[in-house]
Amino acid sequence: MEKVQTDRQELDRLIVRAEQLQKANGLTHSQFAARYADYVGSHKSWEYRLIKRDWDNLKLSTWLPRLRKFIAELDGASQGVAIFETLPIVKHADYLFHRLQTRANDRRCAILPGIQGTGKTLALRYVQRANISNTIFLSANETWKDSRMRIATALATAIGATTVSSASQTFQNALETLKANPINILIDEAHEGGVLLMKLVKTIINETNCRVMLAQYPTAWRRLNNGANDAYAEAQQ
Repeated sequence: MEKVQTDRQELDRLIVRAEQLQKANGLTHSQFAARYADYVGSHKSWEYRLIKRDWDNLKLSTWLPRLRKFIAELDGASQGVAIFETLPIVKHADYLFHRLQTRANDRRCAILPGIQGTGKTLALRYVQRANISNTIFLSANETWKDSRMRIATALATAIGATTVSSASQTFQNALETLKANPINILIDEAHEGGVLLMKLVKTIINETNCRVMLAQYPTAWRRLNNGANDAYAEAQQ
């Protein structure tokens, strides 16, 4: 019974990702099903079974592999993925990820530093694909800079939590979802989130059982450490 529940939670997250793609492309249910029929099946399967989470009529052993493959391809997976396993930064990211899984205290945040072109994004994507059932990937950008709304909305959207016009409530909705379903959160270009992102990560770790990995430039990480007092305190914690 526990495995069924875990599989349903994974399928739910995969469906959320597919729904985001549909919305981003402005497609109707029938258009989306026609374009991605190899993954979501017919219009009826997509709109009335997958979207509605009709668990009684969804065979998990059939739909999980299809949706996993779909989302992996969206995230840039390729048949040459085995090559990536040999890259030093990928090995290190994988090592950090598995070290985090053993942590039961509040030391559940890992930093993956690297200059441009070293493969930070590739490494996080690899880790996310290898652990797709309990891991999400977020990519910060300049609009995140100390913006509670941008950060909270990105997090809530990724995990299927409700987004509202209030940044604080959206973040709280995300926290409640993460309390009920702890996952691993991988954030690329984390330096773009500024001091506020560090504060929110600390809150996530303090209030949930989630684990977080942050990839960022070493110079940006040093600036954060050497900046204002509150920035230094959050970074150190």
